[in-house]
Amino acid sequence: MGTTKQHVASELRQEAQQLVQAKSWSTSLVVCAEVAEWQDFPTFDRWVSNSLQDLEELVGLVVFHPRFARWPSLPAEMVEGSRVMAFYQECDGRRSRRALPATVESLDETRVGTRRVGVRFLDDGVVQWVPIEWLKDLDPAPKVDNVLHQAPHPTVHLIRRADLDAVKASYDDVAKLLARNASYLRSLEDLEDLGALRSKKGTPWDVDMAGWWMMTIINNNG
Repeated sequence: MGTTKQHVASELRQEAQQLVQAKSWSTSLVVCAEVAEWQDFPTFDRWVSNSLQDLEELVGLVVFHPRFARWPSLPAEMVEGSRVMAFYQECDGRRSRRALPATVESLDETRVGTRRVGVRFLDDGVVQWVPIEWLKDLDPAPKVDNVLHQAPHPTVHLIRRADLDAVKASYDDVAKLLARNASYLRSLEDLEDLGALRSKKGTPWDVDMAGWWMMTIINNNG
């Protein structure tokens, strides 16, 4: 993989084109270990989100990183009925530019998902299930399920869009699966099983444990 952002972008676009035309596989992992500034997770995450939008119709892009920490947890004191300031989803799916007053409508992970919260906006009564990070002025700890997207090096997982569109699972099915994974991870959070995944230097991933971790999740969830 290239050593500059421009080289990586070019190679990812080539990989996406080959993937769309391939008959024997539908996903591809591209390791991006040579761009120094991508050792910072937010920098890498923003680059993938903002620089490869032209690939959205061809492939889905899933980010992995040694310090992946995109999803925050909700404060322990937050309950249904709590007042919050939340960004809302525009008609085009993008996040609004400003946050509005809202109340928490649902915290049920099997209903809204493990990384979302149901809110009712006070100005018009509209209910949306928004990402937790769209709640303003929160300073929560990262959710434990960020571990699922931690890997030895910055990596982009390309998944053929046609295959994603063909999946018949409903939003409820996906929400329940994510909730089950999150519950399992929380059960490991205070155990040596989860601690074993972290190296002595504090890097979230011990390379030798990566395969074991993924097999643990797969086996636990059938």
